[in-house]
Amino acid sequence: MRQPWKKKIIPFDTERKSLEHRIQRLQPRQEELPDSERAKAHVGYNQLLDLVTQLQSKANDLLKNSSQQPHLSHNTATQNQGECVLLSAIVQIPKLPTYSGDILEFKAFWGQFDGAVHRRKDFDNVTKFVHLKSCLSGEALQLANGLPVTAENYEELVKLLHDRFHRTTDILDAHINRLLELQPASSHSRKELLRLHDEINCQLLEIRALGRDIDTRDTTLISGFRMLLPRLANLLPPRTRTRWKEHSTKLTEERLTSKAFLSFLIQQAFCMDHTDNLANRKTRPPPARQNIRRQTRKHTTIDALHSSITPKCSVCRGNHRLPNCKRFLSQGLEERKKTARTLHLFFKCLQPGHPATECKLKARGWILHRLLTSRSPNQQIRRQADPDNEKQPSQKKSRLEENTEASAN
Repeated sequence: MRQPWKKKIIPFDTERKSLEHRIQRLQPRQEELPDSERAKAHVGYNQLLDLVTQLQSKANDLLKNSSQQPHLSHNTATQNQGECVLLSAIVQIPKLPTYSGDILEFKAFWGQFDGAVHRRKDFDNVTKFVHLKSCLSGEALQLANGLPVTAENYEELVKLLHDRFHRTTDILDAHINRLLELQPASSHSRKELLRLHDEINCQLLEIRALGRDIDTRDTTLISGFRMLLPRLANLLPPRTRTRWKEHSTKLTEERLTSKAFLSFLIQQAFCMDHTDNLANRKTRPPPARQNIRRQTRKHTTIDALHSSITPKCSVCRGNHRLPNCKRFLSQGLEERKKTARTLHLFFKCLQPGHPATECKLKARGWILHRLLTSRSPNQQIRRQADPDNEKQPSQKKSRLEENTEASAN
């Protein structure tokens, strides 16, 4: 015959199993939700966990009362109580980081562990001990290995970790050393200024979180930041360092604070334009000439039409073609060839921007442009220089014209 106390537990146990199935089914689907729906899903999930906790509490109360029944053996009560304690195992915790013993990382680690495990009321101390030990490595794990896994030792382990890795003096020294070991800016760029600002600001915020004020308004005292300021200013690139010196001369001693320095640094980074980067590029040495490949210039139809209407001389940049350039015509033969090579001009047409296979004068059978040959150079120069003033060859007069001129005389 079924015991009366079992009839009271059956409804709770059935609902507990149903909730356990729902939790296991919903847990992996939370990460698949979009950000807009994830917050709402977390609220519903937390409500479900609260309901599980309530059922856990009611089941424990019934099991406690059932221990007074004469028909319930000690072994059965222990077994049923163990099943209810395992209910906390279905409540999954987020993935926690591993702590190896770095004193600057303990605060962030404990903040996550405290919210995910330490404050959980549905976890007993043994479960918390197991979770905490699984998150430790290195020196921190060696500290935990010396303690047996018991409920009493959990609080002792927490105290040992805080005493070993959360000493305020050591943490303060570590942050100051980080400030002293910062690398100077490698270039005068926005990226480097922002890097310096973020690294300095991070260490100063951690120092303030320890309850230490690094700035003081008392002019009879030297603040910690004021002692670090010369070192931090030397980390700046030369141009920004000069601007800081000019800016700091306008400030009184009590206004030379960390806030003033960081504000100046972020202002310089945001105001920086691309001219500094272009200046840095121009200072680089040009590559070797033999490594430069001639790139074919591709002109659009509009560019070609524009160049045909307003020709530009490659030598003097005037509005005339190269064969009409007085500067080019005044040069000797070898000097013209040298000029053509320097300007990457094709020797057949004296035009840039195309390979030999695409030259329009190739079909005419030209080998060299006439201005690059030694045949009658003066005559070629005169023809190119005065194309509109050429004299027409004299024509033989007819007898009628000769008789007309004779009668007139």
